[in-house]
Parts: sequence; C-alpha cells; structure tokens
Amino acid sequence: MPQGTTPFKRASVTKMLTAELTRTTHALPRSEEQYEAQTYLSPTGRTIAKVMICGTAIEKEDVGKDSSMWRARISDPSGTVQVYAGMYQPEAAAVIAQLDIPCFVAVVGKVHIYEPEDGSHIVSIRPDSVTIIDGKTRDNFILDASLSMLRSVRKTSDEKMKEVASIYGEKDDKDTYIFVALQAIESRLP
Repeated sequence: MPQGTTPFKRASVTKMLTAELTRTTHALPRSEEQYEAQTYLSPTGRTIAKVMICGTAIEKEDVGKDSSMWRARISDPSGTVQVYAGMYQPEAAAVIAQLDIPCFVAVVGKVHIYEPEDGSHIVSIRPDSVTIIDGKTRDNFILDASLSMLRSVRKTSDEKMKEVASIYGEKDDKDTYIFVALQAIESRLP
C-alpha cells in the first residue's frame, strides 16, 4: 500500500426497525475519503450508513422508464420503508422482480434520503442484497433489532441525546423509541 494512504474500510451494518430508519434524516458531514458511504445520525443517536431490515414485502413494481428500476415496500411491526434496486443493484433487482408478494425478506443496503423542494424527507434503501427468508428468521430479527434499539437508547449519553433533540426536536426522545421497540417485541410474542 502506498505511503500516506489508508486502507479501504467497509461501513458496518446496523440492524434497524423501519420506524427508526424512516425517521432518520440528518446527514453527517462527509470525510475526504473518496469511496466512503454517506453516514447519518439516527434519532436514537446511532451513526448509520448501511442497514439491515427484515419484514414482509407487501408490494413490488417496476418503476423504471428507460430501464428496470424495481421498488419494493417492506413492512415490519413498526412501519414500512421503500427499497429501490436498478442497474447498479442487479442481483437485488432480480430478486425483487421474482418475489411472490407477500413474502418475508431480509434487505441489506445503503440508506438513501431524498429531499424534495417542499423540505420533507423520503428515506429508502438502495439494497446490496435482498434475500427471501422464513417467518421464524423474520421474527428473530425483529426481536434482535428491537433489543439493539433498546441497547442503543440506553447507551446513548444524555449529552448525545441533547444533540439529537436539537436536530430532531423533542418529539423523538428516548421514550418514543423504547415504546416502538417494546411494541415490536410484543408483536412477536405468542
């Protein structure tokens, strides 16, 4: 490796529920690394770039004009999120195209936030992979992602939560995400 260069480091994957993901809108400043993924500050104080979600694919549609661009809507107990795969995600697009709706899926990909002129934010995922899974795997993931969110909320310092509150406002406080996680856990219990 040439002197003065740093080795390429992939972004770690954060397991999330859609409620936290779709409320994530704050982009963190980019570093000078050419290939580094955009990172975001979630309302629970987590820094995210790549995420994993599991849920039910409830819709799919080819929304491309000149070439295929597949959109899938994925639902978990906390909400829904859109997944877009096209020519730069050919494997994921091929899986979405073949989905037999409804079905359980696991999606790993980069967070993408579109900001229309009206000032709103539309959060979606650009998938690296889409995998068909069974219900037990989905249920286990929901429990794991919920516990991950609870741990994050517990570990986030009051100082960090003040920073998060200044960005997201008081509506997204720790209690909001504790409630979301507990509801998701409860939805998976017999």
